[in-house]
Amino acid sequence: MLDSYQFFKSGLRIKLFGLCAVAFHNAGRTQGEVQEAVQSAAREEIVKMNTGMPVLEVVITIAPLLGLLGTASGLVLVFANVGQGADAARVGQGIAMALNTTVAGLAVAVPTVIAHSHFNRKIEMMSARLEVLMGKVTSACHQHVFFKK
Repeated sequence: MLDSYQFFKSGLRIKLFGLCAVAFHNAGRTQGEVQEAVQSAAREEIVKMNTGMPVLEVVITIAPLLGLLGTASGLVLVFANVGQGADAARVGQGIAMALNTTVAGLAVAVPTVIAHSHFNRKIEMMSARLEVLMGKVTSACHQHVFFKK
């Protein structure tokens, strides 16, 4: 089974291979044209890598808000009962509801923030590595008269 680092490296290799294929497909063009084609393909790969990130961002935003909504609902229940003779059981039920929904919202949001940060960092690292490697590939191809002058 692949660990996270091996999976990351294998994904980088696959993307690098695809970008090299773009460079070779554009053989015979100027270095600038090939570099632009490769950069365009790299931007597409980065967009693909970011595919699931907006979902995490929505969960990060919505989870605490749902917890806050539950908190407000619980407090409404508490204050509605305070005016009617303050039944301790009903007040306790409202407080429990408020606290439970707050905990639930945070229990969803906090791990999602951690996952978002983790994946965002991996995407940034892969993007930077792809940029450096593709610069080396286009430079090496240029030195071997792969491009038009």
